[in-house]
Amino acid sequence: MSGAARAPRELGGGGFPKAAAGLRVHPCALHRVIHRAIRGPEAAVDLKSKTNPWRTVHEAGQTNRPILWDNLLPNVGACAAPELVLSARRPARILVTGFEPFGSDTVNPSWLVAQALHGQRMAGATVHALQLPCVFGQSLAVLQMALQAQRPQLVLCLGLAAGRAEMSVERVAINVDDARIPDNAGASPTDQPVVAGAPAAYFSTLPIKAMVQAMKCAGVPAVVSQTAGTFVCNHAFFGLMHLLRRRRGVRGGFMHVPLLSGPATASAAAARPVLSLEAQCLGVQVALATAMHQQVDRQEAGGAIA
Repeated sequence: MSGAARAPRELGGGGFPKAAAGLRVHPCALHRVIHRAIRGPEAAVDLKSKTNPWRTVHEAGQTNRPILWDNLLPNVGACAAPELVLSARRPARILVTGFEPFGSDTVNPSWLVAQALHGQRMAGATVHALQLPCVFGQSLAVLQMALQAQRPQLVLCLGLAAGRAEMSVERVAINVDDARIPDNAGASPTDQPVVAGAPAAYFSTLPIKAMVQAMKCAGVPAVVSQTAGTFVCNHAFFGLMHLLRRRRGVRGGFMHVPLLSGPATASAAAARPVLSLEAQCLGVQVALATAMHQQVDRQEAGGAIA
């Protein structure tokens, strides 16, 4: 399926570890991940098959060598399912945002992940990282300016969800600000709309279930989340989708990440789930590649009872 992406559906009325910056996904592994995300986990890939577009890479002895995403483009199209869409009409951009630290946390892994991916190319697009202030209102102003300046084809906002163990791909943003703690400017809005007069909610326009499946295939814990909360993360998510509603062909969504593991965050992560920066970067890489390649999501159960 090709063509322009749908507008959002409406409901109702610093520095970072060098190792992380150099993360790359092996082409054969990427092929398996995307193949399974689209066709299902039971699908198999035969690297020696004459019809397999990765065969030339495999036989060239490059199986142990990291390859940039751009090198994979000629091969991806050959194995793509009808849902896959690759565009070479113009230089594509992916905007990935992360937040500054907030509350009692001294680091915010969402920004470290975005930083680590900045400048990487995948599926023909260059990743641009942007740090958002953890402040109601101001975060949306910064995001809006970036959308106008960068004109990305895809936007993924990242945020920290301390207490969650998986990479949580959010399904829906709601039009409510209700802060349990003050933001970094001291504001604590209660039961206020993110955008006055806007719809009650917007759905993500990313293939959230395919992204989750791809991350799982890559060995990264992931889940579809039914709530982005009512703090600045949901504020940014809702504001993003509201801004994208009139930007034809631009898709967007939100993903929460767990706390980081490691000595620097040991005290903050006490008794709370953690995930390494390397795993988080890999998860976001795979999720972005899947989102760029696939516009129609997987049809499978991914809901929650409560």
